[in-house]
Amino acid sequence: MMSDLISFKKLWFLSFYCQKNLKSIFGKALPFQHLNEIEVFDCPKLKKLPLDSNRAKEHKIVIKGQNE
Repeated sequence: MMSDLISFKKLWFLSFYCQKNLKSIFGKALPFQHLNEIEVFDCPKLKKLPLDSNRAKEHKIVIKGQNE
């Protein structure tokens, strides 16, 4: 399973739009080594992103979305 997650290491941008039934992306923090930005709009059931707070702070990941 972890070998399948290696492809996330090169990801630099994530965007989710109009995913009304999306509840989660992954159960644990993913190894985003180059991720710079995440956008989430109109995904009302999504409550948690697959990041740990330390990695988000270290890499200064910008998270854009709606207040709701």
